[in-house]
Amino acid sequence: MRGRRTEVLAMNPLAASLLADIPARAPGQRSLIHRAFLDPEAREKYVDWEKVASSMVGTLRLDAGRHPDDPQLAQLVGELSLRSEEFRTWWADHRVTERRGGLKRLNHQLVGRIDVHYEALEVTGAEDQTLFLYPTEKGSDSEARLRTLASWLAENQPGPVNMPISESMS
Repeated sequence: MRGRRTEVLAMNPLAASLLADIPARAPGQRSLIHRAFLDPEAREKYVDWEKVASSMVGTLRLDAGRHPDDPQLAQLVGELSLRSEEFRTWWADHRVTERRGGLKRLNHQLVGRIDVHYEALEVTGAEDQTLFLYPTEKGSDSEARLRTLASWLAENQPGPVNMPISESMS
């Protein structure tokens, strides 16, 4: 579940392992775009990092247009602008993106490459919240790898991932 500012509001253990260990981060650093530009591991995680990161910039710009007076969004844009030349360049393009679906190609340290077809669903009654689904192609190597990862997590993780509610959800 993603909120405005590309912030992760909730995720299951499989998503946490596949995409990013967001639950382990401080509430102010649970933004996917923050991780994409400021965490070197993100560049290794996404096979098409440049495509993913530039799309996130367009999504953040869409959020900025919808919420021009959001101080946390302004702070995030400021931090990313200061610390990432790529972000600065793409932000200056003024491109707006609304991601509804597509392909993400991910590298996972335990099982290798996994391709997922993501779909974004609006949450009725929850403005600025989007539920993302990440299915794999039936019968594919990616499906087998995802099942392997899910089995490994079931055996090696004590329980569900808990994410304390952050002040930045508003």
